[in-house]
Amino acid sequence: MKGAVSKRHWQQKFDMLAVLALALTVFAWMPLVGPFYFKAHDSRHALFYAVEFFQSVAEGYLVPRWGPDFAFGRGYPVFVFYSPLSLYIVQSFRYVGLGVVASVKAAYVVGFLFGAAGMYRLARRWFGRQAALLSTLAFTYLPYHLVDIYVRGALAEFWALAWFPWVLLAADALVGRPDRRRVAAFGLAYGALIWVHSLTAILFTPFLGLFLLARWLAVWRDARALPWRPALGIAGGVGLGLWIAVGFLVPNVAEQKYIALEQWTSKNYQYDKQFVYPGQFLSPFWGFGYAVEGPEDGMSFQLGIVGVGLVAGAIWLALRDELSRRQRELVWLFAAQLLLLLWAMTPASAWAWRALPPLQFIQFPWRLLAVAVTVVSVMGGAVAAWAARQWRGLVVAPPVFILSALVLLVALPYTVPRYTPPNPREETVLVLFDFEREHPDMVGYLATTQQQPTSSPMLAQFEAGQPPQKFRVLSGQAEVRQLRYRGVVVEAEIRAATPATIEVMTYFYPGWQGWLDGQPLPLRPEGIYGHIAFNVPPGEHRVVLRFTDTPLRRVATLTTGLGLLVAAVLGLFPRRRTSLSSKNARRH
Repeated sequence: MKGAVSKRHWQQKFDMLAVLALALTVFAWMPLVGPFYFKAHDSRHALFYAVEFFQSVAEGYLVPRWGPDFAFGRGYPVFVFYSPLSLYIVQSFRYVGLGVVASVKAAYVVGFLFGAAGMYRLARRWFGRQAALLSTLAFTYLPYHLVDIYVRGALAEFWALAWFPWVLLAADALVGRPDRRRVAAFGLAYGALIWVHSLTAILFTPFLGLFLLARWLAVWRDARALPWRPALGIAGGVGLGLWIAVGFLVPNVAEQKYIALEQWTSKNYQYDKQFVYPGQFLSPFWGFGYAVEGPEDGMSFQLGIVGVGLVAGAIWLALRDELSRRQRELVWLFAAQLLLLLWAMTPASAWAWRALPPLQFIQFPWRLLAVAVTVVSVMGGAVAAWAARQWRGLVVAPPVFILSALVLLVALPYTVPRYTPPNPREETVLVLFDFEREHPDMVGYLATTQQQPTSSPMLAQFEAGQPPQKFRVLSGQAEVRQLRYRGVVVEAEIRAATPATIEVMTYFYPGWQGWLDGQPLPLRPEGIYGHIAFNVPPGEHRVVLRFTDTPLRRVATLTTGLGLLVAAVLGLFPRRRTSLSSKNARRH
């Protein structure tokens, strides 16, 4: 009898449709299986970011900030401004022996599965299992999700999209029944989203805020009294999420003055050159080109014919009162949000973008399509929920089966990337230099840089597989012998016959520190590129330069660590609830 009960309990817990939903994502990520990489706008970014990130991790930096070989070997503080969590995921595969290309592709595969699992749980919570199947497939195969990987190659944004359902799931649970564990779960989910891709997190936050407000108002209405606990839970969860994000956000904001920020917000990066025209949301066009000013873009901004149909079906069902009250509220909330998202991507919203200067850092208004993918997928769940009620008793209702098949069939042509043959350079820093040669406008430079670099004498040494020789004598009589170069650490022996000025072909940036014969060595920017320079007296000397955390970065990192500790304590040791009966027992 006990065995039969256990078997029945296991059958209730086992969700066959969840397994099916995850299995059907295979057509989205199977093109990544094999030796070939693919060509996309930023597909090489993931490779050289991974190479550079690994160098700093190998030197013992838990939170890397410096990309040592950017700008043709001069280095750049790329990881101060690029959210790094997706690169930690890539590095986890490198530690088990995969190469750079294989690790990046594995991170993409896991991103597909992680996002699909989150959407399945979210849609099942609101609409049921059949709805979760359809919503998961829609989330995986809606066009912009595939654009993000096979056209753009945007690893961090791709992972941010995978994070959205989990943040919503944590938010819904927090408002519905706030407690310490749910505060911790939401704080971790929201904070991690910022660490995954801060720009996408900025775009997602207003959508999340409206969702939390709507859910709180619904709780208020049902409780017929002001619900203080959910309000405090929301405040605590958002506060914890921002606390966890301090380690990235504070250095990012504080150090923008040290870089040439206009390099990343002008020309083709200007938001007003990247608006979407309404017809493009419905156009079936698919291309691998770039987004340009005007409607003649080389990439797709379509919502997808099936996606449009799901939204229309959900609204029609809500109008006909065919859904439960909770489901209708979700449909109307997400429909309103979708309209707002679409408007914000069109030229009609230009005044709002001008009124909010920080939005210029978003660069591309069409990034909001990532949020739209989530909205459309959830609304599709409402259609499947209605169909499941009409065909009770069936594992999958015919309309759900048909719509799921349509999602797959329509999307399959979009899952074919532009393959590139295996290239050994993609496993090394040489892939970075290939990119910088092809795109000289994207070579990073600092506020102290008077001229954007176009090359470097170090390139020949990199090409020959030799350590780059970083030191040059600017003035005086001296000989320099480089002893060690490890990206964020460089060491040399200097023999100076006279006082001399030595240049290191690395950008001067806060965090670089020097020691001459074990004593602190003042450093300064020098020349048109703002390289590191220092003076040495006559004699034989040993000099060490290392990129270190500034006090601000160190405090910010420790603050994030403390936030994670608080989240762990809240999650692992929630406050015990004392039942009414036990309270009465103690009284007597």
